[in-house]
Amino acid sequence: MTRHRSPRSLRARAARPLALSPAPAVTPGPGRDASRAGSGPVVGSLCTGYGGLDLGVLAALGGGLITWVANSDRHIAQVLAARMPGVPNLGDLRDIDWVAVEPVDVVVAGWPCQDMPTNLRGRRTEAAIHRWETVLGRSTPHRTQPGNHGRLVLAPAFVEHLMGLLRRWVTDLPLPRTAQLRALGNGVIPHQATHAVSLLLDDLAELLDTDHQPATSRNAGAA
Repeated sequence: MTRHRSPRSLRARAARPLALSPAPAVTPGPGRDASRAGSGPVVGSLCTGYGGLDLGVLAALGGGLITWVANSDRHIAQVLAARMPGVPNLGDLRDIDWVAVEPVDVVVAGWPCQDMPTNLRGRRTEAAIHRWETVLGRSTPHRTQPGNHGRLVLAPAFVEHLMGLLRRWVTDLPLPRTAQLRALGNGVIPHQATHAVSLLLDDLAELLDTDHQPATSRNAGAA
């Protein structure tokens, strides 16, 4: 049966602003421990990248525990070791013994995206950058930095800012500039992830509420 949203529900969703609350701190594993009861769902992360999607999901869920991640890129592994200390990195998905992996409540999968575009000019782009600067409450870093060949190149700190990450989340680590840009370009903006997952959770709550209403109540509401 096809479900139709009420006009009020659609208007409310259309008017809902992008949630920009700070992402929660990542709490490391190991797994389900009785001492951590009530601390939120246990999360496992595939193709984790720098953890942007995970931060967004935790914020949407109101907290939680990341018990393992999985990313085989050696540069990303350095980011995860620094930002999620104590969380095991299972590495290449093809080599994981899933029978031995700690069970989780939620699996987050951040499939690789397109690289960050380098054409960041134009009036609409400039306006968006200034709005983002206001939202984050901090100034935008320089877009370029001197390259090894003497010419200006795209600055990873600028891209990190556009992704809504804390300063030096990636750029504080001793990674090549190209590796930093690749990690950032393949990442997820935590604020957008929080907003998207929150909308999905709202959808689920609405569907569950509809399914549990008596037929007479649903008919009366439709009338």
